[in-house]
Amino acid sequence: SGSWLYPPPYASPNSIYAKVKQTVATFKANIPPYTKPNEPTSSGITFTPKLEGVTNLTTRDITLKFLDPTTLALIAQFTAKPDASGKLTLPSTLTLETKSYVIVVSAPKHLRKRLTATTSQNTTIALPTLPAGDLNNDNLINSLDWSQMNVNWFTNDPTSDINGDGI
Repeated sequence: SGSWLYPPPYASPNSIYAKVKQTVATFKANIPPYTKPNEPTSSGITFTPKLEGVTNLTTRDITLKFLDPTTLALIAQFTAKPDASGKLTLPSTLTLETKSYVIVVSAPKHLRKRLTATTSQNTTIALPTLPAGDLNNDNLINSLDWSQMNVNWFTNDPTSDINGDGI
C-alpha cells in the first residue's frame, strides 16, 4: 500500500512548491479590494404618463420598473401618483445611473407597456399611453374583463369603472 518513507518533496519549507505558495499568498494579501468606479447618476427626472380614458391622473397609482436592457434584471422601481401637472418625479430616495434602461409602465385597469429610454440629469421622459380595459390586471383584455364589466354594467361599481367617473 504506498506509504512514504520520506516526506514528499513539496513538504519541505525550502521546496519550490512552498516558495510559490508563499509568493501567491503574499501577492493576494497585497491586492486591494475592488471598488466600482463612481458612475454618473441621474436625478431630477420626470415622467409624463398617459392613461387611456383618464383625464385626472392625480388619483391613479402608476408603477415604473427599471430593468437592465441586456439581462432584464430589475434595477429599481417605484409607484406614485402624478402631481397636479400630470407628471411623475423620480423619488429622491432612488438613484439611477445615467444609462439606458427598459422601463415598464403599469397602472391598474390598463395594459402594461415598456420602452427603452436613457436617463440623464433633469430630463423628462414621455411614457406611452396605456390602453384601458384590463379589469383583472392580467395584462390581457379579453372575455374575463368583459365578464367583469358585463356584471357591473349600468352600476357605479368601482371595480369596472375604468375612467373613474363614477358612472
